[in-house]
Amino acid sequence: MPKKLTPKNSTIGKLILITLFFYLPILTAQLFFKKAAPSNNTFIVLYFSLSTILANVLVISYAVKRKNVESFTIQNDLKQLPLSFLPIAFVSTLALFFVVDPLDLILPSSKIYLNYLEQLMQLKIYSFIVIVVIVPILEEILFRGIILRNLLHKFSPFRAIAISALLFAAIHFNLAQLVTGFIGGIFFGYLFWQTKSILTCISAHMVYNAFSFFSYHFLRTNFSIESAIDNTSVYLILYLAAALTLAFSILFIYKTNYTKHINSGNL
Repeated sequence: MPKKLTPKNSTIGKLILITLFFYLPILTAQLFFKKAAPSNNTFIVLYFSLSTILANVLVISYAVKRKNVESFTIQNDLKQLPLSFLPIAFVSTLALFFVVDPLDLILPSSKIYLNYLEQLMQLKIYSFIVIVVIVPILEEILFRGIILRNLLHKFSPFRAIAISALLFAAIHFNLAQLVTGFIGGIFFGYLFWQTKSILTCISAHMVYNAFSFFSYHFLRTNFSIESAIDNTSVYLILYLAAALTLAFSILFIYKTNYTKHINSGNL
């Protein structure tokens, strides 16, 4: 078990500011590329993907070196990993993907960011490694394993999850993902609160990104499920089923793990 710490508010605030600072070059690049987008699309793909990875690595490295910041340990998280929860976590993750699907069509996304995703997807092996493996691992370690873990020491679960989700949404730097990222951050934060295992969140995040990856390549959805379903009635029925599945899954996880949190004094 890692030693439980009580991080100061200033420490948490500094960690959040440092996170935004290391992500700043990504936002700066988006603003620059709008005016002078390079003709080399490979450069855009490598810049955004590698700068995102580097930003996460730098903040994680900073956090784990701080004595008053509690971080995760693989050994402890393996002990905490609730294998019985994984199937319901995966099902609810797929339902979440379906539920937020219309938001990507309603809310505008940065053209530079959409171009980046399109070009990234063309590099199938590289994009799979980045999107499905590396990004979920690093983002969950940072935003749930470190930031949310420490926020839960200082705030109520609702407030801690909301703050971490807002930060998670903000680093995506476009309106569509500001909303979907916030909803996803709430969901992954909820999983972490209920299971106390970052591995649960990493697994669920991988499932979410993998579904997006494979639906793009095999269903040709262009990141939208609705575009792959011609019949509106069928889509609405499936959407309602997904919404109900997500709601019941969240309730089931809460009811199943509620007593455990009371007994451990974490509520």
